[in-house]
Amino acid sequence: QQGKDLVPPAIFRSDLSYAPASATQEPKIEHPRAAFIDALPEAGYDYDAINADVLIKSQVRDRALVTPSGMQFNALILPAVSSLRVDVAAAIEKFVGAGLPILFVDRTPARYEGLLDHERRDEIVRTHMAAARSAGARECGDEKVIETLRDLGVSGNVTFEPGRSAPFLEKRVGDARVFFFRNPDVESRRVAFATAGSAGAEVWDPWTGAIQPANVTTTEGRAKVELQLLPNQSVFVVMDSKLPVRSWPTSALFERPVRVAKVGEQGWQFTATGAGAGGRKIEVNEQMASLADWTTIPSTRDFSGEAVYSTRFTVGEELLGAHRRVLIDLGSLNDGATLRVNGKPLLLNPSPPYIADVTDQVQAGENQLEVLVYNTLNNMVAASAPGISGLRPAGLLGPVWLLARQVELED
Repeated sequence: QQGKDLVPPAIFRSDLSYAPASATQEPKIEHPRAAFIDALPEAGYDYDAINADVLIKSQVRDRALVTPSGMQFNALILPAVSSLRVDVAAAIEKFVGAGLPILFVDRTPARYEGLLDHERRDEIVRTHMAAARSAGARECGDEKVIETLRDLGVSGNVTFEPGRSAPFLEKRVGDARVFFFRNPDVESRRVAFATAGSAGAEVWDPWTGAIQPANVTTTEGRAKVELQLLPNQSVFVVMDSKLPVRSWPTSALFERPVRVAKVGEQGWQFTATGAGAGGRKIEVNEQMASLADWTTIPSTRDFSGEAVYSTRFTVGEELLGAHRRVLIDLGSLNDGATLRVNGKPLLLNPSPPYIADVTDQVQAGENQLEVLVYNTLNNMVAASAPGISGLRPAGLLGPVWLLARQVELED
């Protein structure tokens, strides 16, 4: 919530609404979804939406569109809009005359969006649009949006290397440029981008609070940043002239974690406390030879609550050398978990993959792992109905692996 958003283009949305059924809860534009919307971030452009009511209250200063709230955009894109309100059409003509780059995708609006007195108002809209086109507004196909933006002198936030992009947004907080990158995939993603300036950078992990130097190289007034995002990971990249520029070879930096040993082969001590069908109390304390779904175990079939899995594992001295990281991968689990290594608590991703860096908690030789797993009330409630239907998988399912990763960092 801090700082000022740095967003080059605004996208006009004639239907600014949110669909409850949408998993991503993205505002609608017009259907089908324009391909350039997905192409913008990959081309290094963050973007935001603007609707008619905000647009007519905005003004152009120094060739940039400034909204009443202070948001600033370097271009306005209308995605395949066929009709406009008269006041919006008039505002667009005025904005083009003031120097704002405006781009019509696939078509230039040619009619009024309502029915009342539509023939006269259709003509007014066409007149404004003709004037806007004469003053420099551009029309292009969906596939030419990025090229046209660049031709109009509208630069992106960053320039990604081919195949090394990630969804992002950018803000300015004080003198710093703050990027938020996320990896929506279940596989690691290598990100490499260049941006104007020669500032150093840090990578901030919003989940653990860890701050590390970023790998930055500078040349001809541009800074190139390389980082690796773990599956489902999000990070802040903070660029500031006060930070030193640090760089190192990337060959070892991006080595993937490798499996060293399976954890729990000798079994798990399993302790559970919760409730079952009808609210009856369930307490379990037993040795498990292997991990299993709670719903497949008679004593926990209808269990809702929390359980602790305990086991021991060995870490070789060779894994604790310089520039090495040791991780625990819990595999599959339902519905959430925390863990302790040698009695020290650790944060765990709230969504897969359930991997934790345990380098600072382990020691050479034998170590203790405790995993606290909890599920929702679903199984207790579902089992209270006749037939015990609707049970959901629960517990630590694994497999649990000890991982090692090589990381090269120069002082």
